[in-house]
Amino acid sequence: MVRAPPRGQAESVRRVLPYGLVLAGAAMIPWLFILAAMLPEHTQVDHWSLAWVGLDGAEATGLAGTGLLLLSGRYDQARLAAAVTGTLLLVDAWFDTTTAISVADRLTAGLMAGLAEAPIAILCLSIAVRGLTASPVTSPDGLTADVTARCAPAVSAPAQPDPGQRQT
Repeated sequence: MVRAPPRGQAESVRRVLPYGLVLAGAAMIPWLFILAAMLPEHTQVDHWSLAWVGLDGAEATGLAGTGLLLLSGRYDQARLAAAVTGTLLLVDAWFDTTTAISVADRLTAGLMAGLAEAPIAILCLSIAVRGLTASPVTSPDGLTADVTARCAPAVSAPAQPDPGQRQT
Protein backbone atom coordinates (compact mmCIF):
# COMPACT_ATOMS: atom_id res chain seq x y z
CA MET A 1 0.00 0.00 0.00
CA VAL A 2 1.33 3.42 -0.96
CA ARG A 3 1.01 6.03 1.74
CA ALA A 4 0.57 9.74 1.20
CA PRO A 5 3.48 11.96 2.26
CA PRO A 6 3.11 13.85 5.52
CA ARG A 7 0.86 16.91 5.17
CA GLY A 8 3.66 19.49 5.46
CA GLN A 9 5.77 17.69 2.88
CA ALA A 10 2.88 17.47 0.39
CA GLU A 11 2.14 21.19 0.76
CA SER A 12 5.81 21.99 0.26
CA VAL A 13 5.87 19.96 -2.97
CA ARG A 14 2.68 21.68 -4.20
CA ARG A 15 4.30 25.07 -3.57
CA VAL A 16 7.63 24.28 -5.24
CA LEU A 17 6.54 22.05 -8.13
CA PRO A 18 5.06 24.80 -10.36
CA TYR A 19 8.30 26.82 -10.14
CA GLY A 20 10.33 23.72 -10.98
CA LEU A 21 8.21 23.05 -14.07
CA VAL A 22 8.53 26.68 -15.25
CA LEU A 23 12.28 26.50 -14.73
CA ALA A 24 12.51 23.19 -16.65
CA GLY A 25 10.56 24.71 -19.55
CA ALA A 26 12.80 27.78 -19.60
CA ALA A 27 15.92 25.60 -19.45
CA MET A 28 14.81 23.86 -22.66
CA ILE A 29 14.94 27.08 -24.69
CA PRO A 30 18.74 27.02 -25.17
CA TRP A 31 18.49 23.31 -26.00
CA LEU A 32 16.13 24.15 -28.89
CA PHE A 33 18.79 26.39 -30.42
CA ILE A 34 21.44 23.71 -29.97
CA LEU A 35 19.21 21.15 -31.70
CA ALA A 36 18.42 23.53 -34.56
CA ALA A 37 22.12 24.11 -35.15
CA MET A 38 23.35 20.53 -34.74
CA LEU A 39 20.68 18.22 -36.19
CA PRO A 40 21.27 17.15 -39.78
CA GLU A 41 18.87 18.34 -42.48
CA HIS A 42 18.54 14.74 -43.80
CA THR A 43 18.92 11.44 -42.02
CA GLN A 44 18.38 7.71 -42.52
CA VAL A 45 16.13 6.17 -39.88
CA ASP A 46 15.83 2.51 -38.96
CA HIS A 47 12.41 1.29 -37.79
CA TRP A 48 10.62 4.28 -39.39
CA SER A 49 7.43 2.30 -40.00
CA LEU A 50 7.50 0.88 -36.47
CA ALA A 51 7.64 4.40 -35.03
CA TRP A 52 4.61 5.51 -37.05
CA VAL A 53 2.61 2.34 -36.40
CA GLY A 54 3.35 2.71 -32.69
CA LEU A 55 2.17 6.32 -32.66
CA ASP A 56 -1.02 5.53 -34.56
CA GLY A 57 -1.61 2.52 -32.30
CA ALA A 58 -1.32 4.75 -29.24
CA GLU A 59 -3.80 7.18 -30.82
CA ALA A 60 -6.27 4.36 -31.58
CA THR A 61 -5.94 3.06 -28.03
CA GLY A 62 -6.45 6.56 -26.64
CA LEU A 63 -9.54 7.24 -28.74
CA ALA A 64 -11.15 3.89 -27.91
CA GLY A 65 -10.15 4.18 -24.25
CA THR A 66 -11.56 7.69 -23.95
CA GLY A 67 -14.83 6.55 -25.49
CA LEU A 68 -15.08 3.51 -23.23
CA LEU A 69 -14.33 5.61 -20.15
CA LEU A 70 -17.05 8.09 -21.13
CA LEU A 71 -19.52 5.27 -21.73
CA SER A 72 -18.75 3.75 -18.33
CA GLY A 73 -19.23 7.08 -16.56
CA ARG A 74 -15.58 7.41 -15.50
CA TYR A 75 -15.38 11.05 -16.53
CA ASP A 76 -12.27 12.06 -14.57
CA GLN A 77 -10.26 9.26 -16.18
CA ALA A 78 -11.81 10.08 -19.57
CA ARG A 79 -10.58 13.68 -19.29
CA LEU A 80 -7.03 12.46 -18.66
CA ALA A 81 -7.20 9.98 -21.55
CA ALA A 82 -8.66 12.68 -23.81
CA ALA A 83 -5.82 15.08 -22.94
CA VAL A 84 -3.18 12.49 -23.80
CA THR A 85 -4.99 11.41 -26.98
CA GLY A 86 -5.48 14.98 -28.19
CA THR A 87 -1.81 15.68 -27.63
CA LEU A 88 -0.78 12.54 -29.52
CA LEU A 89 -2.99 13.54 -32.46
CA LEU A 90 -1.39 16.99 -32.62
CA VAL A 91 2.09 15.46 -32.47
CA ASP A 92 1.10 13.12 -35.30
CA ALA A 93 -0.18 16.02 -37.41
CA TRP A 94 3.02 17.98 -36.74
CA PHE A 95 5.35 15.17 -37.74
CA ASP A 96 3.22 14.13 -40.72
CA THR A 97 3.38 17.63 -42.17
CA THR A 98 6.99 18.40 -41.30
CA THR A 99 8.42 15.10 -42.54
CA ALA A 100 6.47 14.92 -45.82
CA ILE A 101 8.87 14.90 -48.77
CA SER A 102 6.93 15.09 -52.01
CA VAL A 103 4.17 17.52 -52.94
CA ALA A 104 1.66 14.64 -52.85
CA ASP A 105 2.88 13.65 -49.35
CA ARG A 106 2.55 17.25 -48.17
CA LEU A 107 -0.96 17.50 -49.58
CA THR A 108 -2.00 14.22 -47.97
CA ALA A 109 -0.43 15.20 -44.63
CA GLY A 110 -2.09 18.62 -44.74
CA LEU A 111 -5.50 17.13 -45.52
CA MET A 112 -5.14 14.50 -42.78
CA ALA A 113 -4.05 17.14 -40.28
CA GLY A 114 -6.75 19.63 -41.21
CA LEU A 115 -9.67 17.27 -41.71
CA ALA A 116 -9.00 14.51 -39.18
CA GLU A 117 -6.14 14.83 -36.71
CA ALA A 118 -6.54 18.46 -35.61
CA PRO A 119 -10.37 18.43 -35.36
CA ILE A 120 -10.36 15.19 -33.37
CA ALA A 121 -7.54 16.57 -31.19
CA ILE A 122 -9.58 19.71 -30.52
CA LEU A 123 -12.57 17.56 -29.56
CA CYS A 124 -10.41 15.46 -27.20
CA LEU A 125 -8.79 18.53 -25.64
CA SER A 126 -12.19 20.17 -25.15
CA ILE A 127 -13.34 17.05 -23.29
CA ALA A 128 -10.18 17.26 -21.18
CA VAL A 129 -10.60 20.93 -20.31
CA ARG A 130 -14.36 21.21 -20.08
CA GLY A 131 -14.58 19.84 -16.55
CA LEU A 132 -12.20 22.58 -15.39
CA THR A 133 -14.08 25.52 -16.88
CA ALA A 134 -17.76 24.59 -17.15
CA SER A 135 -20.36 26.07 -14.86
CA PRO A 136 -22.26 23.82 -12.47
CA VAL A 137 -24.93 21.61 -14.02
CA THR A 138 -28.36 21.36 -12.45
CA SER A 139 -29.91 17.91 -12.58
CA PRO A 140 -33.60 17.36 -13.42
CA ASP A 141 -34.44 17.07 -9.70
CA GLY A 142 -33.04 20.57 -9.10
CA LEU A 143 -29.86 19.46 -7.33
CA THR A 144 -26.42 20.52 -8.50
CA ALA A 145 -24.92 17.58 -10.35
CA ASP A 146 -21.45 16.18 -9.84
CA VAL A 147 -18.68 18.01 -11.76
CA THR A 148 -18.05 14.87 -13.80
CA ALA A 149 -21.48 15.19 -15.42
CA ARG A 150 -20.11 18.20 -17.31
CA CYS A 151 -17.49 16.25 -19.23
CA ALA A 152 -19.44 15.28 -22.32
CA PRO A 153 -22.85 16.68 -23.13
CA ALA A 154 -23.75 13.58 -25.15
CA VAL A 155 -23.12 11.28 -22.20
CA SER A 156 -25.15 11.71 -19.04
CA ALA A 157 -23.93 10.79 -15.60
CA PRO A 158 -25.29 7.56 -14.13
CA ALA A 159 -28.44 8.05 -12.10
CA GLN A 160 -27.86 8.22 -8.37
CA PRO A 161 -30.13 5.96 -6.29
CA ASP A 162 -32.53 7.55 -3.84
CA PRO A 163 -31.02 6.99 -0.36
CA GLY A 164 -34.50 6.28 1.06
CA GLN A 165 -35.31 3.71 -1.60
CA ARG A 166 -34.62 0.03 -1.05
CA GLN A 167 -31.90 -1.41 -3.35
CA THR A 168 -32.54 -4.76 -5.05
